[in-house]
Formats: sequence, C-alpha cells, structure tokens
Amino acid sequence: MLMLLLMPFLRAQVGSAATGDKNELRANLLYLIEGTAEITYERLAGERLGLGASTYVVLRKGGMKFFGDSYPWNFSIHPFARFYFGKPRGKGFFLEGNLMLGADTQALPDTGYRANTEWGFGLGMAYGGKWVLGNNWVAEVYVGFGYTDLWDTPDEGYLFDDLFDNWVYPRFGINIGKRF
Repeated sequence: MLMLLLMPFLRAQVGSAATGDKNELRANLLYLIEGTAEITYERLAGERLGLGASTYVVLRKGGMKFFGDSYPWNFSIHPFARFYFGKPRGKGFFLEGNLMLGADTQALPDTGYRANTEWGFGLGMAYGGKWVLGNNWVAEVYVGFGYTDLWDTPDEGYLFDDLFDNWVYPRFGINIGKRF
C-alpha cells in the first residue's frame, strides 16, 4: 500500500538506467498476502554491491500465518548487504548477508493492553535473483534464514520444538518495486 502512495512521487524522479539510477523501493508480495507489510529500500553502492534495509510489521493478530503463533517477531528491521554475480548494475543472482533487530510485544491477558516487549538480535543470509524490467520496474525472488539470540544456549531437551520461538527468522519473498 505504501508503494502505491509513493509511486506518483517516484515517477517524477525516474530516469533510464544509463543516467545512474541507484535507488530501489520494493514491497514483498508474499508477506502482504499473509498479513505482514514488508518494505525494502536498497541503494546500489557499486556495479555488484547493494546496501539497504527491510522493515516489516505484522498486521494481523496472532503473528505470521506461515508460521502460526510460533513466530515471535511482530516488528523487525533487517539491514543487509547484497553481492551480485553475473550481470552488472545490481541484477541477476545475489548473495545477501543481513542483521535482524526484532521486537515481540505481547498483550497482557484479559486487558488488551500491549506490554512485555522482548527484543532479539540476529545474523543471517539469503540468496536469490533480481530482474530489472521495462521502465525500471524491479522483480526479485529470494530465500534465506538467520539465527537470533546468538549469545544464548538452548534449554535442556531442546529438539526443534521451539525453533521459531528463539532461534530462527526467515528471509524470503517475491518483491516488486521501482528503481529510481
């Protein structure tokens, strides 16, 4: 939705790739379908390097549908660096290294008031492909994961039953956006 609101402003700044368009703004369609808004900004810092950040907010009560109630983060920021291979100007196959700062805010029982916010930090990676289409539209597909609570150790008897509660965050999507 944010992308649709920003498009008229971006259109005035759009030129051709030959004029040095280095900025991208994208929305994750997979997350949007399941009730989460993820917006990504990326700046091409060179022929084969992109630096940016994604942020998402879970819009539905109960967390992300893909993971049910087991996925704890209802807000996060993911700064990342992407290294592109095979094609110049930030397109084609890429590898991504990312960080995650996430918050999980739980409502107190029987009150509806938000309280008890827990913060998590993580380190992850992803890989995928990006295509630059006509009029500087961008499409990408990627998948990856990261680990949170890197300094913590699992409880006794840990057998993947609470994997998403404390240890793993996903990085995946089908993104559509605009290069400007």
